[in-house]
Amino acid sequence: MNMQIEVPGATLTLERVPFDSEIFGVEVARVADCKADDAASLTAVHAAAVERARRDGFVHVSRRVLGTDYAEITALERAGYGLLDVGVIFDHDLRGIVPHKVPQHGVKVAGEHDVERVVAECATIFRTSRYYHDPVFHAAGADEVHRRWIWNCFRGRADAILVLEDVNAFVTVAVDASGTGNIALFGVAPSAQGRGAGQRLLAGALSWFAERAKRAEVKTQASNYAASRMYERGGFRLFRNELTYGRRIEK
Repeated sequence: MNMQIEVPGATLTLERVPFDSEIFGVEVARVADCKADDAASLTAVHAAAVERARRDGFVHVSRRVLGTDYAEITALERAGYGLLDVGVIFDHDLRGIVPHKVPQHGVKVAGEHDVERVVAECATIFRTSRYYHDPVFHAAGADEVHRRWIWNCFRGRADAILVLEDVNAFVTVAVDASGTGNIALFGVAPSAQGRGAGQRLLAGALSWFAERAKRAEVKTQASNYAASRMYERGGFRLFRNELTYGRRIEK
C-alpha cells in the first residue's frame, strides 16, 4: 500500500511495511521516496507525511538517507524523527581475486539442515540492529525479524547462503543486475568467535563473488567495530554511510 503525499514543491511516497507490521503487531510504514525543490518544501512534506500516517493508523515511520543528505536530515529532525541507526557501507573491487568454487577451506553452500543449525545459534546475535534499540519494537520481535530474514535468504532472497562446516557461521551472497555482489547478513555464533571463522567465511564469499561479480558491497552498523575491522582486513574500503531515522506516531 503506497500513499502519495504532496505539498507545494515536494512529493513523498509513504509505504506500509508488511514484514515489520506482521512481526511487531503494529502498523509500520517507511518513506520510500522523497523529492523537493527546496528545504522548506522538504520540511513541509515530511510534516504532512507524519499527519497522514497518524490519520491512517500507523504507529511507526522510518526513513533511510545518505549521511550527506543534510537538508533531508534537518527536515526529518524538524518533523520529530530521531536517529535510529548509522550504517557504514564497504565495497571491494574484485579484480585480482582468484575465484574458487565452494566448498573450500571448510566453506560450503548451505542446505536446509545447515540453515537450521545457524538460525538456532545466530538469529539472536545482531544486537546492534536498529530493531533492538527502537522503543516501538521489542527484542522477541527483533529476534524473529532476523530468523525469518535468514530463512528468506535461503528461500530466494539471496542467491545462496555460505556456511562453515565445522562451526556455526554464515554469510548471505547475492549479485544484482548491475553485477554488484551484496552481503546482507553475516553472522558468527558466539561459540565460534575469536577463532578466525569470520575471515575464513569472508574469503569464501569473496571467492564466490569473483566468479559472478565485478565488485561487492557489505553494510554494517557503525558501532559494530569488530565487523568493520574484519571487512577492512579482507580488502574492503569504506564507501559511504547511511542514516536511518524513525518517528513514533502518537494518536
